[in-house]
Amino acid sequence: MPERLPQDDCFGKAAEFIGERWLEEQVEKYRDADSHKTAPQLVQNYRRAQKELGYVEDEFESHFPELSMPTLEFLDLGRCVIQLTESDATVVDPATFEPIDVTLAEQFRDGIRNSRHYERTLYELRTGYFYDRRGHTVQFLAEDRSDSKTPDILLRTPFKVFVECKRVDAVSESVEKAKSIANELNNRTVQHLDPGHAAVYEYSSEPEMSDLTGVTDNLPERVRNGSVSVSLPFGTVTVFNIEKRHEEGVWVIDTGQDALAKHDEVYETYLQPLVKMAVGDDLGVNDVESCFNADLIDTPARTLFTGLKFSCVPSRFERNRVSRVAGQVDKARRKFGKEHPNILHIDAPFGADVAEELVDDIRTEVGRQLASTRRVTAVTVSLHLKQQNESGAEAIRNPAISIKHLDPYSELPRSFDVLGTDIT
Repeated sequence: MPERLPQDDCFGKAAEFIGERWLEEQVEKYRDADSHKTAPQLVQNYRRAQKELGYVEDEFESHFPELSMPTLEFLDLGRCVIQLTESDATVVDPATFEPIDVTLAEQFRDGIRNSRHYERTLYELRTGYFYDRRGHTVQFLAEDRSDSKTPDILLRTPFKVFVECKRVDAVSESVEKAKSIANELNNRTVQHLDPGHAAVYEYSSEPEMSDLTGVTDNLPERVRNGSVSVSLPFGTVTVFNIEKRHEEGVWVIDTGQDALAKHDEVYETYLQPLVKMAVGDDLGVNDVESCFNADLIDTPARTLFTGLKFSCVPSRFERNRVSRVAGQVDKARRKFGKEHPNILHIDAPFGADVAEELVDDIRTEVGRQLASTRRVTAVTVSLHLKQQNESGAEAIRNPAISIKHLDPYSELPRSFDVLGTDIT
């Protein structure tokens, strides 16, 4: 089968696989929903693909490259489905490994439609697709038919090789929760403060969202000079008067930077010294959750802010993504027996530049985990990269690195080609 399939074929197959009626119902549902209710990523991808391939005549809100990333991701799903269907990939019973009367759509549709499981389900399909392209016979295990832990994929090479797919989100659920609480606290505080003031929180315990009720009631909107500290059930907050530090309440930032860099410079210039005064640590921009509000005045050479208001919460959040990736080895070993070789596939939350810098760290951490169990034969860390070049063209790349166990219970066949560059 050719590498490049017609776009219409990929779009049609993906829509059929998911269910066109369901997709259209979702489009209508979120078209009429309140503005704060965002459609799941799958539905956004479908709608964007419809527009860019000319199936609907809605006007674009802005200019997009010839095919934008949501469209490419939707077409990628269709490409995987076409390849696996034409190769007769089957669903098998996890106890007997015999094919059962379940289609690929029936196996994956619920997961694809579920916004919480969408990325992981798509990753499982992609992994099967890549092994199919290598010439292996791909069979997906019906995990819902087993009471025990079951891998995701069985490859017949003709030897049995089991594959487990794990997806590590860029941020764990606990960190997402902590971030959302910090952002809500910062937003409420910035709305409460008068211009020229900053508030810095220091946690003694992690608050719940319900703990934020009434937090600003006892928080001064302004202080005459210096600072005021207030005790809270989950820590303290210090409010600073910073208006007197700048003539006429104007704060200046160099232009010629993107929005993120501007935010970083605002933090480093104005807020970081206050954080150190409040918590005793010289914390960088990556160590806090912060926000600021101001009236913006653009000038040819400078960006001027008037009435600036800050709020920040020093982060005490988990940040070691390499450790979370390597930790999947221990979780996956329960899925594998001693009799057959296996591969753990991990979809890692790294961008291209970060991934290259962390290869040695990944090898070390994964190797340490492999040393504690002989059940896992090899690990592949996949990097599903979305890139845009200077012309605006976008592309999906799927590089990977693989690490083989030096002393597993069962070794991979000598002729078996593991996905990814071997960095063992």
